Amino acid sequence: MKKDQVHYLFFPVIYFILVTGDQFFSSSDIKWGENLSLMLLSFVVLYLVLLFINWAEIPYDWGKKDK
Repeated sequence: MKKDQVHYLFFPVIYFILVTGDQFFSSSDIKWGENLSLMLLSFVVLYLVLLFINWAEIPYDWGKKDK
């Protein structure tokens, strides 16, 4: 992953803080398991998407010989 893409991984943390804060200040119960699992799932998906994007940017060397 490129260094300038690391800040994208803060978005799941911000989501977790905002959703948990909303549940805290509203009259509903805080769903810790759901909030944490969505944050972790979004970490994994975001990491894989960034990994795929970086992999797709590398050009293939069509002129090399197969050995």
